[in-house]
Amino acid sequence: MSNESSDFKVQDRRKFNEAGDLRDDSNESEPPKEPSNEPYPQQPDEQNNSDAAIHHKQLEPFPSLINFLATTAFLQMGLAPNPATNKTEKNITAAKEFIDILEVLQKKTKGNLDAEESELLNKCVHELKIHYVKASQNIIL
Repeated sequence: MSNESSDFKVQDRRKFNEAGDLRDDSNESEPPKEPSNEPYPQQPDEQNNSDAAIHHKQLEPFPSLINFLATTAFLQMGLAPNPATNKTEKNITAAKEFIDILEVLQKKTKGNLDAEESELLNKCVHELKIHYVKASQNIIL
């Protein structure tokens, strides 16, 4: 590292000194800033920026949660290979738990979702139930 001087300055702004006593205010060179009443900077209009709209759609948390739970249920039923091991594994009990979680979400969010979210959740639950019945019939008890 070089010994060049820079404009970087460290200033101790703690209210108390090392002994725990209140600091003398004479050491402060600048008063604390008052909160601004200015609004937050505006986000670009998503209708004018199609890339931002597409990116925003991909990051919506509720559909991502539904897709995660549904995908995991499909993996647990052995309908797709595990991406980590590239092997098909079957755990019907775990698949049923994920389906139950989706059904709870379906009941608890009824009337609070937009049309796309509601349709996605309903289709996932319906498809998973059909595949669950087929997968559970293949198990010999």
